[in-house]
Amino acid sequence: MSLKSIIIIACLFSSNFNFAQTGKTDSLLALTKQGSINERVNALNKLCGHLMYDKPEEAKVYVKQSIRMADSAKYKLGLGDAYNMIGVIYDISGKYDSSIYFYEKAYAIFQEIKNLKGRGSSSNNLGLIYWNMADYDKALKNFFDALGDFEQIKNERFESNALNNIGLVYYDIHNYDQSLKYHLKAKAIYEKLDDAYLLGAVSTNLSNVYNNLGKPDSAEFYCLQAIKLHTKANDEYGLSIAYNGYASLQAEKGDTSKALSFFEKALALKENLHEQVGITSILIQMANLFNKQKNTTRELECLNRARQIAEENNFKKDLMEIYS
Repeated sequence: MSLKSIIIIACLFSSNFNFAQTGKTDSLLALTKQGSINERVNALNKLCGHLMYDKPEEAKVYVKQSIRMADSAKYKLGLGDAYNMIGVIYDISGKYDSSIYFYEKAYAIFQEIKNLKGRGSSSNNLGLIYWNMADYDKALKNFFDALGDFEQIKNERFESNALNNIGLVYYDIHNYDQSLKYHLKAKAIYEKLDDAYLLGAVSTNLSNVYNNLGKPDSAEFYCLQAIKLHTKANDEYGLSIAYNGYASLQAEKGDTSKALSFFEKALALKENLHEQVGITSILIQMANLFNKQKNTTRELECLNRARQIAEENNFKKDLMEIYS
């Protein structure tokens, strides 16, 4: 399994407002009904960002309202943000053609108003789509375009995210030296920013790279760093990936018991997150270890549970392995 912790800059806003960590849906909704049209558009975009991952269909309703208002008022900055947001929603649902369509519309607007932050965000988001589609040439082009824009505006956080994403593409095409180079560049900036969440993600990526470079000690070091940092950041998703990575490293070393212990930790987090793809993947990996232990009962238990989830969600690649 490829164990990646992806830094996604998919919901960057160009407008000058920030996400309120304590913001509630009701209070955000109230802001959409007061102030100028521009302020209401900004509030709708913010509400969409608050809902997009947990309630994408509800978020889509608000962002479509934002698009209509921004277009009517010729508020280009808010319209570009809204196009980026709806692109993210289609990305989440796997509708890549629609996602690309709206990211390109956002890019055109930001290009027109010469907003480099927005243009870089759109390029980065397009890069993520093409990366998911395994079109690595287009992914790299868009990530490097984003990097250039972020460097021009001297926004180190976005710059480092683009660097990390470039590292992920090189990882996928097995150019591990280049992947290491860009992940280390991202890491240097994250350390300056003192951001545990981002440092945890890049530590996971570095662990993967070092493992593929045949340096298991470095891989284990960075994986343990990732566990520590994701715990500090209270990031269950990132921690589940780090636990899974550490379990895989232990399995490679032949420490089956320790590997199973960490797979169990990862599984518990994936279940809490209701992440069906992650649950299925971990169950398959655990089944392989139970097979080595000749524990057929537990092996079948994992495989049958994985099969049920995979059939319900039409995970064809996983089903091939499970049936085999």
